[in-house]
Amino acid sequence: MFNFSTLIANICVCVGVIVAVRQFDLTKKSFIADHERRKKQSTIEFYGHLKIVSYELDRILEEFLKDIRITNELMINADSNPKVKEALEAIRDYLDLIEGFSVGINTEVYDLSIFMRIAGRSTTNKYEKLKEYIDLRRTSLGRPNLYEDFEKMVNRIREITNKKKGGQEEDPQRLLYS
Repeated sequence: MFNFSTLIANICVCVGVIVAVRQFDLTKKSFIADHERRKKQSTIEFYGHLKIVSYELDRILEEFLKDIRITNELMINADSNPKVKEALEAIRDYLDLIEGFSVGINTEVYDLSIFMRIAGRSTTNKYEKLKEYIDLRRTSLGRPNLYEDFEKMVNRIREITNKKKGGQEEDPQRLLYS
């Protein structure tokens, strides 16, 4: 025998399940969007701190090490010249900070596309200026992986920047997530 109330109850259960699944999907999308927004916001906030250290490093490099090549001998004898010592400390401070940030970029805690828009080119330029120093520190300390995440981040920035389509650079955001 046909029970009309059972049919209505079953239809209501099915509609309830569909609504619950849809609500779960919307909640998931909202959570992902919020996470991405927070990731971008954190990147911008960290860059504010990084920028201060970076400007100080630029000033010191220009003022004290403009015509001086960083060598192992210079690093060993830095204590005898306070200006060189200050410059090398500023370089280490910057590299320690950017290394920590690079770990965040490489593990997707921070957003690479946002960072590239803010400071991609200047970061790769700074890496080039400091490459010789980084190599000397790796050798002198016997730590070949020193500042490795910074190097990986710079290589990712270069890779994304160098990808071209029709002779024009691709949008970094699209390249990262395609």
